[in-house]
Amino acid sequence: MSSMSRLETLKANLASRRQYATLRRESFDGADLASVRLRPLWFTRCTFRETDLRQATLDGCHFKLCDLRGANLSGASMRGVTLAGCDLTGADLRAADLTGARFGLVLTGAPPHGLTNATDTKLDKAVLRDLQLEEVIGWPIIADQLAPQARTHAAGVDQALEPIIQGLVATENAPHTGPGGGVSQERGSSWVEIARYLGIGSAEAEARFTANLDGWNTAFDIPCRLDDTGRKRIPQLPTAAYDPA
Repeated sequence: MSSMSRLETLKANLASRRQYATLRRESFDGADLASVRLRPLWFTRCTFRETDLRQATLDGCHFKLCDLRGANLSGASMRGVTLAGCDLTGADLRAADLTGARFGLVLTGAPPHGLTNATDTKLDKAVLRDLQLEEVIGWPIIADQLAPQARTHAAGVDQALEPIIQGLVATENAPHTGPGGGVSQERGSSWVEIARYLGIGSAEAEARFTANLDGWNTAFDIPCRLDDTGRKRIPQLPTAAYDPA
């Protein structure tokens, strides 16, 4: 089989994977996957070192403990993507659309856990609207630069909230998640701070939203559950995690 045929076979194989399919410990190192269009897939401990993913469509994909060192993601659509405990050292994210993406960690045992590493990533002209960062190593954009694009709104509240600057994301009643569905308590944020943004008391905020936070944290590690038949996967995360508005 020619190299061109192998390339097209790899692209076709990935593009044909059903929504929420899981890929584990697969290597795509150095592959030419430019312009590939994927459904929301779940990659665990996969490697994409020096992989060409220019202009790829990766909306809603979930990467857990994946190696993306030196990957070329320039111009890629990564709306609602989750990167948990991934290594993005030297990755090219210029002009990528990271709207609603989440860069987080994996609780792997003793601190500092499995942190996402963004050292030396390139982010020129990237879209960072509603981007969420949780203890990311080496993030190349300082808070003042990120703030204008990193805002979310509480339903029925006119003022913009600032989720990245204080490590806080909060929506009082987002239509796609339900009450408190957009609340996120991260490093540097307390219930007092969350309550202040929502205009309620800290005790009320904790009582109302702790279950939502626990549910989200669990869903990022166990994104799907089986139905009663044991054959159909049911997503644990709300639609907005895969297809943010």
